[in-house]
Amino acid sequence: MRAAGPVFENVAISPTFSNIPTLVTLDFYPANLERSDYTSYLILYSIDGGGFVYDDQVSWYGGSYSISFTLGTLLPGNHTVTLQILGSGVAPNGGTQLALWSFSPWSFTVDPPPPPPENGLCAIPEVHYFCASGTAVGQFYMGNAAGGMYMWQCSGISGGTSDSCFEFDFPGPVFPPQDGVCSQTHYGCQVGSSIKPSQNGSTYNWDCLGTNGGVTISCSEAVILTPPPTNSCTGPGFAGSRICPGADSELLVNTPRTLSSSCTGVKCEYNCRPGYEYDGTTSSCEATQCNDGIDNDGDGKIDYRAPRRSGVSNDPGCTSILDNNEADLFGLPKISASRKIINTGATTTLLWNTSNNDESLCSLTGGLISGNPLSPTAGDVETGSVDVTITARTTFTLTCPSGTASVTVDILPRGFET
Repeated sequence: MRAAGPVFENVAISPTFSNIPTLVTLDFYPANLERSDYTSYLILYSIDGGGFVYDDQVSWYGGSYSISFTLGTLLPGNHTVTLQILGSGVAPNGGTQLALWSFSPWSFTVDPPPPPPENGLCAIPEVHYFCASGTAVGQFYMGNAAGGMYMWQCSGISGGTSDSCFEFDFPGPVFPPQDGVCSQTHYGCQVGSSIKPSQNGSTYNWDCLGTNGGVTISCSEAVILTPPPTNSCTGPGFAGSRICPGADSELLVNTPRTLSSSCTGVKCEYNCRPGYEYDGTTSSCEATQCNDGIDNDGDGKIDYRAPRRSGVSNDPGCTSILDNNEADLFGLPKISASRKIINTGATTTLLWNTSNNDESLCSLTGGLISGNPLSPTAGDVETGSVDVTITARTTFTLTCPSGTASVTVDILPRGFET
């Protein structure tokens, strides 16, 4: 049967902005309908303008139904929601009764978020009628020929606070001009500021800028060349190590090589390369389990990037050559279906992820499927898919050593196939 057309009432939408989930509540009053007439519902949505629906439910409130659901990932702009509800229950004659309520499209608009507030700030140092942020307003000068004070405000933007600013306007003291004076050290000045530093062959050149209108003086100094040091690091190096940055530069004397767990700034100091760890008992660098060429956890897989050396697949327990534990880290398996409600005899696709489990120990059951889902695939594969056809509600279960996961596919009632 097709129920009388419902009426939207008490439409409520929580005001939100872009990409924030939005809760929607709709009340409707179906004609000649009691709560006991229908025991299950299927809510069908179509959203124009982007977004998706989740957490939908139908509730009975003494003669009316209330539908609530959440619209997710709403972008600014216009949106239209088209809603249908399929109700099913036991008819008075003991059979099955169905009802489909179709609602007129419901439209609403999501506004973009307002810009964040920005407080007004005076410039530092304060320069009259300028702002570090905000807009200068209320400019005012109070004074006379002998001086005074500038006053203004830097008004905040989008609700930000305002900052009051002022600058004194009084004549300063008068200083006599001074000529620049060179220092005995290159690029230095006894009087004035050093400018234009350069080195031309064996000469340093620079200028000392005069102050208060004084004369700028050119300066120079001979470059004293010193021979580079001839000292070096002595003694043999260390296997699996590298010299610390700068440890062999500017040596004052020949220095023996040393090995430590980390660089401390000592000359000729070494620490272990990536893929090796410092062993304080032997003062040596030992390869990590994920870099030593050994199957430490006995799973037939060796090290990180092992194919470059032995042709054996990477050990899944290794995240890098810095990892000192080859033990595998297993996760819970996952399974889902591309369509969870289909017509009788239609096809859906099961997708799974075994999350580092040994695929040969995993099995997939449900319907006509039984066995290892990855057995046709060679190599270390964690994900896969298979198309299944069903004629009744079916639950598919993926079982691995670390746990199980399942997904259920439902069948649409006759007369409502899509």
